[in-house]
Amino acid sequence: YRRQDFLHEVRRITKKRGVDVVIEHIGEEVWERSLLCLATAGRLVTCGATSGYQARTDLRHVFFRHLQIFGATGASKATMFKLLRLLQEEKIRPVIDRVLPLTGAREAHRLLEERQQFGKVVLVPGEGR
Repeated sequence: YRRQDFLHEVRRITKKRGVDVVIEHIGEEVWERSLLCLATAGRLVTCGATSGYQARTDLRHVFFRHLQIFGATGASKATMFKLLRLLQEEKIRPVIDRVLPLTGAREAHRLLEERQQFGKVVLVPGEGR
């Protein structure tokens, strides 16, 4: 979202229709553009706010386009088992930027702060890769 205008790309790819669902975890910095990516009757699921909690919303856009906004902070035990099964069956794969040893926690934090990663930075005891 920092190197490319994702709203423009969504509009281009969907021929200005918009998408049915946006899963948004960045917060304030992308909130308005995330809502504008939605098609009529679209749903936005928000589950984080790493860039801030004070997001602005033009409510007219929400009610005229029949948008739904959902908040989520976690999953049920059943959902977690389903996700684990999908991971085990390799039907879904997490996006992992890199794996670092636990001693690389400072470097991992720097990467996240400077937004130098694409996906997750995983810390593991031992050597990493």
